[in-house]
Amino acid sequence: MSGQSFSGVAQLTRAWASVYTRGIPGQQRERRRAEIDSDLWEQSHHDREAGRPAFATSFEIVLRLLLGIPADLSWRLEQVSPKRSASRFYEGSRTMLQTASRNAVPILIGLLAAVFVASAFGVGLTGDMSTGARAFWGTVVGIAGLLLFAGLLELKRRPTAASIAIGAGAILGAAATFWTILTPVAALVILVWLLRGSRQRRVPATA
Repeated sequence: MSGQSFSGVAQLTRAWASVYTRGIPGQQRERRRAEIDSDLWEQSHHDREAGRPAFATSFEIVLRLLLGIPADLSWRLEQVSPKRSASRFYEGSRTMLQTASRNAVPILIGLLAAVFVASAFGVGLTGDMSTGARAFWGTVVGIAGLLLFAGLLELKRRPTAASIAIGAGAILGAAATFWTILTPVAALVILVWLLRGSRQRRVPATA
């Protein structure tokens, strides 16, 4: 699962890069995406050579992704030349927003999974696993995060099984962190999204 977790966060990073580079001229866009691919490969290779666990690398990449969002959006603004027409800028930004909208829930799933796994990891690092209640909580939250990650990775290949895993992970994580309000709301959004996707798969295509 550790290798799969790295693959999942790498896909998440590339998906975000695809979103914020929409509408940017081809050369700059491809250079930016190539830089991100190179950075992911170098970090993976370096950490693997150093014997660092893939999970630790995955967690660091997710953290960098979240902290780097303002810089990414700033880069996008810098790439917009004053010579470009307002209509081209509008169309590119609208395409970016449409892409972000389509990927919003999968990105939310990935972020929620990262939060759950990081929380479980944090419980272990602080030594709170020595108490039964905290150990149980950390285990439940960790399982929820892994279910979300696994479902996200298999969403295209096995949508039904992946939806079950994501739904179970969302419910389990929300139940374990109900006092935060945000995670139950995020879980509800994910469940509604899964339900809509399930209904769409059942409806036969019409000519």
